[in-house]
Amino acid sequence: MAMKNFLSICIDPKIISICIGKFDGMHLAHQELFKKLHQDCSLILSIVELDEAKMLTPNKQELTSLPICYLELNEIREMGIEEFVHLLRAHLPNLKKIVVGYDFRFGKNRIYQGEDLRRFFEVCIIDEVRWKGEAIHTGVIIEALLQGDMARANAMLGRAYCVQGSVICGQGIGQKRLVATINLDTQNYILPQEGVYASYSEIEGRRYKSVTFIGRRLSTDLEFSVETHLIGEHLSSAPMSAKIYFIQKIRDNQKFPSLQDLNQQIKKDIQEALIKLR
Repeated sequence: MAMKNFLSICIDPKIISICIGKFDGMHLAHQELFKKLHQDCSLILSIVELDEAKMLTPNKQELTSLPICYLELNEIREMGIEEFVHLLRAHLPNLKKIVVGYDFRFGKNRIYQGEDLRRFFEVCIIDEVRWKGEAIHTGVIIEALLQGDMARANAMLGRAYCVQGSVICGQGIGQKRLVATINLDTQNYILPQEGVYASYSEIEGRRYKSVTFIGRRLSTDLEFSVETHLIGEHLSSAPMSAKIYFIQKIRDNQKFPSLQDLNQQIKKDIQEALIKLR
């Protein structure tokens, strides 16, 4: 179910509580906010920048049972607090409670915060959430991904980091000279550091143990790719789409002197992936 534009929804009298934030990542700190909502009469309001090229969670709705609406940042960037409150009440006339994080800011020059909304609503402000003493933020998770540190990223997310996309044609030599792979178009996602990963790949609702490569194919055509090999499985036909769940990095991307050397390394990668996926 896709997110709806908040400005396009009809007046909804049943909504009495909302959670406001960006929510890219839908990580553990965000989940603490969602727990404070009335589950049957609430929604999540995600403030987004529509020109943002890559995100952790383009498909936020898949990660919660609560309805999500989005509101473009430019629509509210210059608003005063009364104007913002009027916007909320125009669509949610019975809104009583707002849940935000401790660092929530809004309005012109970001001068307003959660405390300022207490004049109009019951406001629940959630304190900073930490993992092993480190504050959980989307930026910290992105940093971990770009370092290939899946343990840190996944712990803060509260799940294995997942990307999904449509299946596209690869260079065509995998099945003939290496191993068969499924190549994905993941243009909307922030990707982990280049390299090889132990992973799970989900196709049509079924998960397979897999080994996944991200990066430029240094030993062949130098093109960038995201491709996954299903360990011990053979699909009768190419799927339309797939999801990849990243568990642990196995090694960095590297160039091999020949396809035979690359093939030998892939065999080692598969065995290493099986160990990490036990």
